[in-house]
Amino acid sequence: MEINAVDTLQIFTNPDDLTISIQQYSRSGKFYVCICRGPREGFKPIVTSEPFADDTAVAIQKAGEILEMVRSNGIDHLKRSPEAAPKCFKPGGQDIDESKVLNTNLIKEIIKRLQQCQRAYTHQFRWPLV
Repeated sequence: MEINAVDTLQIFTNPDDLTISIQQYSRSGKFYVCICRGPREGFKPIVTSEPFADDTAVAIQKAGEILEMVRSNGIDHLKRSPEAAPKCFKPGGQDIDESKVLNTNLIKEIIKRLQQCQRAYTHQFRWPLV
């Protein structure tokens, strides 16, 4: 699954305003991943996979892979173009502030919530998750 740079940065730089869910397509019974913004942006869809998984565990694993790809690509993009999201850097502008971006601990918490109830609302998490 490819995610364009704009959507990658939208997910990566708004870690406290995301909704990630595993949903089941009624026609095929297959599960898919949906990543949306949270309440600040009206739960606007950003990424929706095709229905592909026979069970939620496979879809949750894919959600983790997508989020890790976003994290990795987001870091690369900000290192090349720090002006794209200056709020994501520590004072001095050299290092990315992990508390302001999608980070590994947040991804772990999202996966945990998906395993519990197939939905994760990051605006409800305790912050910062670093």
